[in-house]
Amino acid sequence: MNTTSAKRLPLGYAAASAVALAATLGSATEVPEPVQTLENIAASIDATNDGVVAAAEHRDFTEVAFLSMDSDESYTIDGDEFFAWDMGFAHLADERGKASAYAQAKLDVFAVWDGDGNGVISSAEAREQALWEFTNADADGDGQVNARDLAIGSPTFATLLSVVWA
Repeated sequence: MNTTSAKRLPLGYAAASAVALAATLGSATEVPEPVQTLENIAASIDATNDGVVAAAEHRDFTEVAFLSMDSDESYTIDGDEFFAWDMGFAHLADERGKASAYAQAKLDVFAVWDGDGNGVISSAEAREQALWEFTNADADGDGQVNARDLAIGSPTFATLLSVVWA
């Protein structure tokens, strides 16, 4: 099985979550909580402060996030490092009584990002997965995404958001 197939199978349920999330987000007249949460993350990725995340900004964010997770400076992320790092969803999961489901979702996300299944995420795996997720989120192919695009199109964000707001 190639790594692309391996990445998509473990988060198969994320597609269903993304569809449900998209239906909720698409029908909302005001900005729903999941998008408000992701807007803060998107704003931190948006280095040019133009309201959108370009592919290069997403790539740079992935690199910074990877380095911040790599506490032992091994250029790989093991399970402990991955679970110790959070983009801001853990406290929301705790507040909503979803800590256990969130922990399971993080296990699933780790398995996807660890494309070769060796128990660590290499920088190459992180770059490859991040590029795939950005491309998937960029539905119109214009090279930029917003918070709503990321919430729906990124299996990682869709999975974590759907658990917190399920």
